[in-house]
Amino acid sequence: MGQEVHISMMMGGLDLVTAPIVMDPGKAIAASNYEPDVNGYTSHGGFERYDGRPSPSSGLDPTEIAALRAAIQKVPGDGPVRGVWVYNGYVYAFRDQLDGSGGMFRAEGAGWIKMSFGYKLQFGSGTAAFVPDEFVLGSTSGASAMINRVVKREGAWSGSAAGFLIVSNVSGTFASPSEVITSGGGGHATGFPTEPVNVLSGGRYDFTNHNFYGAQDRVRMYFCSGTDTAFEWNGSVLVPIYTGVSGSDTTSSLNVTNLLAPIQLPTYPADRPVVALTAGGNYPNVAADGANPTTFANVIMGSTAEAPSFVAHYKNHLMLGYSNGAVLNSSLGEPLEYNTTTGAGEMDFGDKLTGLLSAASTAMVVFAQNRIEYLTGDDASNFTLSALTDSSGAHAYTVQMMDMPMFLDDGGVHKATATDAFGDWRMGSVTQPVEPLVRQKKIDGITPVASLRIKAKDQYKLFWEDGTGITVYVGRKDSETLPFKLPIQVFCSCTGELEFGKGERVFVGGMDGYVYEMNRGTSFDGAPIESYIRLPFNAAKSPVQQTRWQKATFEISTPDPITIGVSFAVDYAKGLGGDAANVNVEAGSTLITSDLWDEVDWAKPVEGRLEYHLAGIGPNIAATLIHSSAVARQHTISSQTYNFSRRGLKR
Repeated sequence: MGQEVHISMMMGGLDLVTAPIVMDPGKAIAASNYEPDVNGYTSHGGFERYDGRPSPSSGLDPTEIAALRAAIQKVPGDGPVRGVWVYNGYVYAFRDQLDGSGGMFRAEGAGWIKMSFGYKLQFGSGTAAFVPDEFVLGSTSGASAMINRVVKREGAWSGSAAGFLIVSNVSGTFASPSEVITSGGGGHATGFPTEPVNVLSGGRYDFTNHNFYGAQDRVRMYFCSGTDTAFEWNGSVLVPIYTGVSGSDTTSSLNVTNLLAPIQLPTYPADRPVVALTAGGNYPNVAADGANPTTFANVIMGSTAEAPSFVAHYKNHLMLGYSNGAVLNSSLGEPLEYNTTTGAGEMDFGDKLTGLLSAASTAMVVFAQNRIEYLTGDDASNFTLSALTDSSGAHAYTVQMMDMPMFLDDGGVHKATATDAFGDWRMGSVTQPVEPLVRQKKIDGITPVASLRIKAKDQYKLFWEDGTGITVYVGRKDSETLPFKLPIQVFCSCTGELEFGKGERVFVGGMDGYVYEMNRGTSFDGAPIESYIRLPFNAAKSPVQQTRWQKATFEISTPDPITIGVSFAVDYAKGLGGDAANVNVEAGSTLITSDLWDEVDWAKPVEGRLEYHLAGIGPNIAATLIHSSAVARQHTISSQTYNFSRRGLKR
């Protein structure tokens, strides 16, 4: 009988649920450190440590590469990198300090540089406004300081303004308990002693960048950690964001002294009585079930400590999410102001929050452990929370905006898709073929810790705490998933553009204190990248016929010569003629545009090719490909071809 040919494109990803007899031969039944993409299955990209100094992969030889790697340091401090983010062309990282405080660092040419912050000077009874870039003076103490930022939290500049200044270059000590403070521009208020601005230790950071102020150069970085206030950072000035949230669900009393403006005690849950406190008073041990309110306070008070866990922006409001389910929005266009008279508000979600996603086209999505809702409207007067689902929730830090929101719940990675009707959504799993893998992680108590959107590759990347993860390719109608295993434990992650027009770069913060740049270099920070993929048993569309398998060919795009180990199993590993070998694959490259043809090395083939002659007999055959290297660049397996001839029916 004549020889036949069967070609399969590498697509479909890992499939752990489909019966072997009907599985597409381009899928995988086992894999590690390959990624699905538009061209097929590509070996996982490398990563290397990062602190702003020259990258190891920029070295010209192994000695220089090793020296560059050794020069790059951990983020100073102790414990994991608790947050990593890109803002204004720099990478920032947060790590606990040995003295118990938190530390914020910026990666520069000399490595990690610790950020220093100014001081907070609280004021009340303001009669004339202060402005930045002028000095504030204490009328009694003679102390002075440069004003960097003015935050009015309550009242008006007619005698009731209260808030704080962020100041630097402090000279002298402002009088205690208070003194009149003035500025050269006419500012006038009652001031209090300065306090240093700092960040607290612990938590896990969440970030967003946004321009609330209109001017092109006024994008700011906003972040929170779940253990401290939220903050605004402009590259040199750190401003704490106070919403007025204080106390907790179990708090029954508090002490209030030197009150600068009216506030009210928590109103959540709804049946808790309200106590109104007026400006100028001292209120020791005020009970939460005290007198009926006589005034409505403008500063928002809630039911959880002043320590939001999630931050986002929506409709020019800064949105803060709290672990107890409260979602607060700032005043319109004023991310530092949480005043109900200027548009701030609070929504109660009723479940522990796990994420906010503001990039959805029709709404901001609010994620919790057991439900998902979406916020519509333009401001606090018409903001509305509507249920997306009450049968599913998202794990914290797994939420990403692809073309639509994606997140991990207990059943796998899901995608929420907006329908044609405004504000309507439907949900669907994108990782159903790997559901056993996700289920086993849950059974073993392995927690998801971070996720990424790789925009240029249409990939969603999910990390578990044990160093494993999955890459989901969403560039085709049906999503494709392949797993990976890293020699590091990831704690946090981010993407961002360091140079305008140069594309996003990908960073993760490790449990070991290093920041690593992903998709960089040819190794796992110096260690070989070990990858393998096992393809399904392929019957070439005739699963009950005996077949003589004569040759296997794999088309492989590779810029470097590589050696791939390949093994074959026939008839579910029971047949005759299975084999194993190491096969050299000649370097090739993909086609480029015609205007660069003069630069092409025409001595190289367009495609690398792995060819292996077989002598197997059985109804099906499966190949396993293995590669290990710390120096070869990524390669892509795009197709497999089998030459074979049919025999009789299998008996």
